[in-house]
Amino acid sequence: MSRGGIAYWQVRVRVSDLVGGAYDTAVVLVQGTDKEEAYRRAVRVFGSQRVVEIQKVLGGSWRFRGPSVRERLMVLEMFRDFVAEGISPLRAIVTRLPTFPVRIRRVLTPIAGALAAGAGLGEALRFAGFPDREARLVETGERTGQLVELLERTIELVHETETLRQTLFTVAMYPALVTLVMGGVGWVYRLFVLKNIRQVMVEMGSDLPWASQALVVAMGWFPVVVGVATLGGVLWRRARAWMLRLPGLRSVAERIDVMRTLWVIEAGLAASDPLDRSFEYAARLCLTDRMTRAAQAMARWARGEESGRVPMYERLLDVGYPMDVAVLMSTGYETGRLEETVRRLAQRYQDKIREMARRVAQAVEYGLILVIGLLVGGSVASIYSTIYQTITRFGG
Repeated sequence: MSRGGIAYWQVRVRVSDLVGGAYDTAVVLVQGTDKEEAYRRAVRVFGSQRVVEIQKVLGGSWRFRGPSVRERLMVLEMFRDFVAEGISPLRAIVTRLPTFPVRIRRVLTPIAGALAAGAGLGEALRFAGFPDREARLVETGERTGQLVELLERTIELVHETETLRQTLFTVAMYPALVTLVMGGVGWVYRLFVLKNIRQVMVEMGSDLPWASQALVVAMGWFPVVVGVATLGGVLWRRARAWMLRLPGLRSVAERIDVMRTLWVIEAGLAASDPLDRSFEYAARLCLTDRMTRAAQAMARWARGEESGRVPMYERLLDVGYPMDVAVLMSTGYETGRLEETVRRLAQRYQDKIREMARRVAQAVEYGLILVIGLLVGGSVASIYSTIYQTITRFGG
């Protein structure tokens, strides 16, 4: 399940009569609160005679194998070039479909089927498993007549998102490797080294200190606990919400939310979208509850629903946006240069997130080294203390 109780459904539809028989059927992704709603959405575009089967994607959208970043970029760039040259995307796809690699055909077939059935390009991309934020930008371009510009901005957004994802992945790799090595050392020490030490101490008339046993067990199981907690944060929404309350992760997540909000506002302004609609959509993309509420409050402010309307600067600060965002956005809003201001802010926050992620990873690294030192040092000190006491007793 995703935010708001929306589930994801895989619908198999017949498309052979729509795309010339390249594939008999295609699998499309449909969102809906229940099976009936998902079925109605599929039927609205493809017709009941073409819907073959429908099944829920267990675990949410992360279980749906949508197009990769490379495949999405290839498709978006292809459509941008088609539209810029005045070529019908549907006609171009159907003509060239047999010549594409199999993986690209699997992406283009549901898009072509949806276009042939009467769907817009943005809706067709959503059926093919493209992220909602990308499909929405394309829909905005179709609605405002700026499809080429919005396709270009969507391509930039995919690049920026992938760059940020790779940065966060890179900075998290070293702490993860340190944790893994720590666990391996702990288990090797427990299964092989500690066993022999304990046998020697038993022969000396003593036993392994309980502190040493506990510290070695902790060193072996600590990475397991961290791994389970991380996996739970990825798969379980409540665990993810709890993890985002941790100071370091919360700060990074809130900065990501601010950056996403700025991206959405920039794209909306480029397409002449109302500001309240951009804030509403940004609220759906936020990771943290605090920034979700902030975006929703700004959407109400933009619609003029709040009594005693205050200036944008004050309202942005009241709902929780950072000072620089409040100052620069309000200045751009008042001077009519909001789009340019938001673009600069988004780039600034992308750089800030990289730096914050690096600092968090560094802090985690130092923390892990400290934990390893305490566990290993405490275990060794406890063992040597017991050996010394035993030898002293025999010597006396």
